[in-house]
Amino acid sequence: MFGWSTVVFHEYRVGDKLRYLEAEAFSMAHLEEPMLDDPPARRMLEFDVPIFVFQGRHDHQTEFDVTRAYFEALKAPHKEMVVFENAAHLVPFEQPEAFVRAMVDRVLPWALPGVNRDGG
Repeated sequence: MFGWSTVVFHEYRVGDKLRYLEAEAFSMAHLEEPMLDDPPARRMLEFDVPIFVFQGRHDHQTEFDVTRAYFEALKAPHKEMVVFENAAHLVPFEQPEAFVRAMVDRVLPWALPGVNRDGG
């Protein structure tokens, strides 16, 4: 159960945890079957904005090879796949410093006009 991580994070209050688990159950009951029948990724292949994919190498929620294949099929003015070798599905919690560094170094320049995006 993916919601287990929410239960153990001490930052959430008991009410927050219960509402999250209720919302997760509702979503799975109403969205899982339609999304399996017609995955959005089949239709969402072309974008007019930069795309950044942050992927934990050991993620079994969104398998690495499936994510890589989807990333390769994407068309966008700029795209980057950032792989976190020592993380699974919850990269921001598993490798917070590396995640923040990737956001600052790779994504932030695309949000700021006039910033050099080549890293130099």
